[in-house]
Amino acid sequence: MGQPKKIKSSRYKGVCFVQTDDGLPWMMRFNHNGMACIKRYASERDAAAAYDIKQMQLGKEPVNIYKPRR
Repeated sequence: MGQPKKIKSSRYKGVCFVQTDDGLPWMMRFNHNGMACIKRYASERDAAAAYDIKQMQLGKEPVNIYKPRR
């Protein structure tokens, strides 16, 4: 994995754009009990969905793609 060149925030919680040369520019970062889960994705939407899945696995409400409409 190359060194990040530029980091930009996303419109989704837990997602940011990291400009690198590896082809996976979207990073999902999820923190729980002091442990961080960091994974890279090809699309912003995939990263946001992964964040929501982590939320749901812990019994919490999703906040991005799978957020319930009110």
